[in-house]
Amino acid sequence: MAKIWLLKPGEIRRGEPVHDRSLDFCFSNLGLRQRDWVAQLETKDPIVGKTEDAQRAPAFGHVLIEIDESDLTQAHPGWQTGYYMLRSMDATKARKVLKL
Repeated sequence: MAKIWLLKPGEIRRGEPVHDRSLDFCFSNLGLRQRDWVAQLETKDPIVGKTEDAQRAPAFGHVLIEIDESDLTQAHPGWQTGYYMLRSMDATKARKVLKL
């Protein structure tokens, strides 16, 4: 299951994710795309909302999704492990979708 964090711009990913969902849920309900990849899994506490990310960042916070090897199958060609920051949805909308 992909791990999901809701973060403010510049906030460091810490603690437990707010939710975990299947990749198929992330694709169809959260709009996760390959272009959303921002960092390798080895990156310790990735920060979202850095200067280069600020232009694509929503005003109401970021949705960061962690994908590891256990999430990927042959049904997901071209995907890689790592952290993905949604471009298509901000944290406020994601809260509604995740029913938080």
